[in-house]
Amino acid sequence: MKFVQIELALEELETLASALVRFKFEDDQAPEPYFGSPRLAAAHHRIVDSIILESE
Repeated sequence: MKFVQIELALEELETLASALVRFKFEDDQAPEPYFGSPRLAAAHHRIVDSIILESE
């Protein structure tokens, strides 16, 4: 297994952790306040970019 290091800002980590917990346990709720969240989008882009870089 290969590990990838991804740098995320504290705000991105907090938003990502909160969103994951809510999505896991509140699947009957709308994805607010994360729908359209710039912090969640930034974290997602960094994660995807890191996966792409490691795959090349």
